[in-house]
Amino acid sequence: MEDNLLEIKNLKVEYHTFEGVAKAVNGVNLRLGYAEALGLVGETGAGKTTTALSILRLLPKPAGRVTQGEIFFKGRDLLNLPEKSMRKLQGNQISMIFQNPLTSLNPVFTIGEQISLVFQIHQGLTRDEAKKRAGNILEVVGIPKNRLEEYPHQFSGGMRQRVGIASAIACNPELLIADEPTTALDVTIQAQVLELMQDLREKYRMSLILITHNLGIVAEMCSNVAVIYAGQIIEYGSIKEVFENPAHFYTKGLLSSLPSTGTRRTLLKPIQGFMPNPMELPTGCKFHPRCPSATELCQWEEPGLFPVSDHHSAACFVFRKG
Repeated sequence: MEDNLLEIKNLKVEYHTFEGVAKAVNGVNLRLGYAEALGLVGETGAGKTTTALSILRLLPKPAGRVTQGEIFFKGRDLLNLPEKSMRKLQGNQISMIFQNPLTSLNPVFTIGEQISLVFQIHQGLTRDEAKKRAGNILEVVGIPKNRLEEYPHQFSGGMRQRVGIASAIACNPELLIADEPTTALDVTIQAQVLELMQDLREKYRMSLILITHNLGIVAEMCSNVAVIYAGQIIEYGSIKEVFENPAHFYTKGLLSSLPSTGTRRTLLKPIQGFMPNPMELPTGCKFHPRCPSATELCQWEEPGLFPVSDHHSAACFVFRKG
């Protein structure tokens, strides 16, 4: 554990609603090293964002509940930290860039007020000192400090995302979680935001969890990748191993459904079927209803992560030895 900045053990999360209980995360195990960049990929509804919100203890209440598991950050059990201690970590040592900056920024406060508040809460700065620091951090992300007194609606989508990044990195966090940071942006702005994030990560030596369904972004930004399906990690390894030698049939399906400029292919090969309803998850391997090679064993027994190579594992009985 001392070698890891973050370690998640058998995390399970449920949402209790009027319609029933949705099992959003079903035994996630993850490790993140210091200054490591990890991509967390999967379809919409796979449990990516719920896993991230669990780390920061920001699950919507009272619906969202961690029912099992442990989350350690630098050896400290986050799920059992007192509320006051957790608030000192949120936005300070662990920070998050949210998917939609228009909804994550408060529309009735200026950009300067919102960023300054981070410095006032976590570093005890006065209002004037915090405002000065807010102007400096805005310029780090490419926004002139003279825009401090403007409101979120006065910024474009790309500029709002830069404001979100500025707020997230204000206290130089050791762990940055980026939840689909470029989804609402056009391709040109996407490239600028990703380049900015990469430069800042290298400058401040931050660890990064990048949540996305875009495999190209993961290949560009991360050294390792975890593929999540129905709330479980079904493949984990280095970018090179997973992308060049995908082991799980779901990962193979994701990669084969992408258009390629290097090969002649008339039709893409989408994964058949749909993500299972979290209120009615199948028994055994959660992917078996969509898997072309599923056996009777897959229907009743849930596979763990089996080693494919030294730094590559997959949740498939094909790789179980003995």
